Amino acid sequence: MEMDVNLEIQILNKYEMIRPQAMLVEGFSPDIYPAAVARFKRLMSIEKNPLVLDFLHFIQEIKSGDELGARRSLVGAKNLFAYNLDLFGDGIDPDTATTGMTALRSDLEQAGDMSQLMFARPKANLDYTTRPGYGDLSNHPLVNWCDFYAIEGSKVVRTRHPMSHRGR
Repeated sequence: MEMDVNLEIQILNKYEMIRPQAMLVEGFSPDIYPAAVARFKRLMSIEKNPLVLDFLHFIQEIKSGDELGARRSLVGAKNLFAYNLDLFGDGIDPDTATTGMTALRSDLEQAGDMSQLMFARPKANLDYTTRPGYGDLSNHPLVNWCDFYAIEGSKVVRTRHPMSHRGR
């Protein structure tokens, strides 16, 4: 299924307003997610010093012991599009995913003028309150460095923090 052009425009407008910051979009349905990722990969490729990053692949590099190599891949990027974000989903080690998020945050802070657009994969769980031992949002690797948006129907709505996990 194609991504709704209106949804695409809403994401782009909100992304333009927050630059140079980070923006996370959650709530994609499984049927439009592949089209959304493909479309935004193309759109981001025309930006200055772009980097397209599959977060699941990125954290696999970290888990395999190549954290330095994974972090090096971020150097020099001014416009990052990261997709497949998830911290607590099936098959994901939360500590490794948190390390990956910390690397993205660190790169944004060091670069100063970097923009990051991030898409959570469908059914992603970014909610720290759902996992024993991970505490509240004050410990969340995303809080205080990116703007949160959720897709609700055909609208992109600003939220205060990652969506509560709803078993999506």
